[in-house]
Amino acid sequence: MNGFSGKDYPVVIGIDFGTTFSGAAFAFTLAEDGRTPDIIDILKWPRSPGSYPKTATTLLYQTSPAIEAPIDWAESANEKFRNPRIARTHQLVSRFKLFLDESLASNPSSPRVLPVLPPGKTVVDVIADYLRCLHKYLMLQLGRTFARNYAEDSFRYCLTVPAMWSDQAKTAMRQAAVQAGLIKATDHHDRLLLISEPEAAAIYCENRSDDYSVKPGDRFMICDCGGGTVDLIVFELVEENFPGNGENDVYAGLNRSPPGPRRRLKEVTKGQGLSVGGLFIDQRFREFLERKFASVNISPTKNAMDHMVEYFVDKLKPSFDGVQEQFLNLPAFEGAFGKIAEIDIDSGVMFLNAQDLKEEIFDPIVKAIIELIRAQLEQAEICHTIFMVGGFGTSSYLFEHVREEFEGKGVKAVAMPPRAEMAIVKGAVYFGLDPHIITARVLRRTTSTETIYER
Repeated sequence: MNGFSGKDYPVVIGIDFGTTFSGAAFAFTLAEDGRTPDIIDILKWPRSPGSYPKTATTLLYQTSPAIEAPIDWAESANEKFRNPRIARTHQLVSRFKLFLDESLASNPSSPRVLPVLPPGKTVVDVIADYLRCLHKYLMLQLGRTFARNYAEDSFRYCLTVPAMWSDQAKTAMRQAAVQAGLIKATDHHDRLLLISEPEAAAIYCENRSDDYSVKPGDRFMICDCGGGTVDLIVFELVEENFPGNGENDVYAGLNRSPPGPRRRLKEVTKGQGLSVGGLFIDQRFREFLERKFASVNISPTKNAMDHMVEYFVDKLKPSFDGVQEQFLNLPAFEGAFGKIAEIDIDSGVMFLNAQDLKEEIFDPIVKAIIELIRAQLEQAEICHTIFMVGGFGTSSYLFEHVREEFEGKGVKAVAMPPRAEMAIVKGAVYFGLDPHIITARVLRRTTSTETIYER
């Protein structure tokens, strides 16, 4: 295998493979004079409603008769599966990333969040199927840009992984990327970088540090609240004298920069993670509904339950503030049941008491996240700012609780950077452009499920 040279890879692609949603962005490595290249987000996804810049991490497989490859992916797969005739002979698979969380996969008492994989498929197979679909779409999008002037084998990739993943899980992710055709098994190891999700978010926030008065010497925490996991690390912003990219630098050509001071990130705490992401809020809501309906001897169909949970995820969860009563539209029940006073259904609408939602659904997860933050603060001793990122990190209810608990009590500010849901994938591209941006890491046990970094 030949030595690695960044000059051979003029395009860097970042992929945030998420439990519930995935995103991507890319950049060209042609900037001169130290100027940071512009990062181009993939904002348009097939069949995606609204302006959310990510797409669903779902696949649709035909099971009768069985077809090995998925017949559709992302939002289009979700739409097709809503058709009862298709649902009878197909399997919709989501949340499969959770199989690489060993604490969940090996625990029989885990919540009902692990999916059933298609017959004959391993988790690596399913992840590879999804990455293959996503990558094919990315190539179509890049083909409409200047990237069409470069061969696909000149693209470099950076994939994000949870802080809590083991080395075995990261190896499985790399295998899936090879199987999906992102890279070849014979390619140089550094053509595909893996970076922990909070590290990627930290790199993005470092680029916005001036907006929050974070200066060299200050420490800040990344609290990355995704769909499946919540990951945290504290970093210190440092300034080092940069000698400039030389011809002998293995990363020369990624971004040719003149000598001078450069900002870098030094890891202060060992990253922590826990499976308490937004998906677990959704699961608690599903179980909450099941208990309410069971109390009046009603058993909604799976499609009806899925519809109600989807409405909660899209409409109620993002804006929940813990004060206002919520209203859940139940078109499947309108007319059929009319008014069911015992569980607050009237004219096809279920009235949801804010206090019930707090106590039974949100607060157990929010409290777990606050305890994770507290543990990181104890390790760090000093922390200037807490940055909330990730899909669930944009929750108003979670944000206000974290701010109330910590802001002004040793932490100067709790902040949500612009486009917080894209912080990780943007940071992945920045890392692909400059893998030296993180200068020091806390030593980890290589067999621990908290090992987070691979390069």
